[in-house]
Amino acid sequence: MARIVYHCYGGSHSSVTAAGIHLGILPRERTARADELLQVPHFDRRESITHGHFRFIGRDRSGNEIFVLGKRRAGRDLSVHLYRVAKIFGCENRICLVDTTKPINLLMIVGGFLSRGLRAASLGRPLVLLGTRLAYSYLLRLVEKVQEDIREGQATAVNGEEVSLPQRRALFYICPEKDPLAVLTAMLHLQPGLPEDVLLDRFFLLKSQFTGKLGEVYFVGKTAGYDVYLLGAGREPQILSRIMREMRFLIAIPQNYLMIAESSGTPVFLRLTCRLFLLPGMFRMLRLLTRAILSLSLDYCLRESLRIKLAIKEGILD
Repeated sequence: MARIVYHCYGGSHSSVTAAGIHLGILPRERTARADELLQVPHFDRRESITHGHFRFIGRDRSGNEIFVLGKRRAGRDLSVHLYRVAKIFGCENRICLVDTTKPINLLMIVGGFLSRGLRAASLGRPLVLLGTRLAYSYLLRLVEKVQEDIREGQATAVNGEEVSLPQRRALFYICPEKDPLAVLTAMLHLQPGLPEDVLLDRFFLLKSQFTGKLGEVYFVGKTAGYDVYLLGAGREPQILSRIMREMRFLIAIPQNYLMIAESSGTPVFLRLTCRLFLLPGMFRMLRLLTRAILSLSLDYCLRESLRIKLAIKEGILD
């Protein structure tokens, strides 16, 4: 049995339509009519709160579980990102991620904004339906390719495989793009007694290799029986945190094996300074200033790392 996730940027029209085709709710011999599209669960519904959640749509005839995932502004690298995480646990064959963002067109974007953003369904829904029908043939080919890959054993699938505990535990620090505190906190998590100058030198070296963009997974080190990773979250740290927590279910990993750490929030002044620091041409000018501000933030990062360590020890880290 495979767990197949159709995901898309912004709204869920293309992913829900693909799921409907996969499950046989929508026709394959022709383009679906507007009334048929509206019968698919979650199509053009105002459900922004569901972004980052895997929504179960149904099972296909082979017993594969079909999900849809709204990822807001998280880009196409999400599939690569989640596969990398699953591979750390040797579970990449338990999930199949399918990006349906490509066929999204202007009609679907404008119609979705009017229908769900402004709650003007009478204006937006006809545009959404027309745009979806124009993208239908692409989505049909995409679904057929996914099903063909699964049949041929080329896609990730689990068929009667015994699910056992993974061989390793891992803690993932969620790192928003251009936000340094999660990186510093992860470093202090491993080496809380490291001298300040050495710590900051290593930080700048690490930041040259890890930017926090979605799709980046960086191994920091090992401590107390688990590995510590930095997980690039791009512009959607909250969405990625939700997705990572629900990934545990999809790849059958216990909570205390796949652990998620989030900072309680970077101070605004530090976030703004580091954004300036990362602008092209500003490196030399602001490096000393940024270093001084980071120095003032080390106590905060150390407290965060200790809080997370205690939560892991007590078994209450969400």
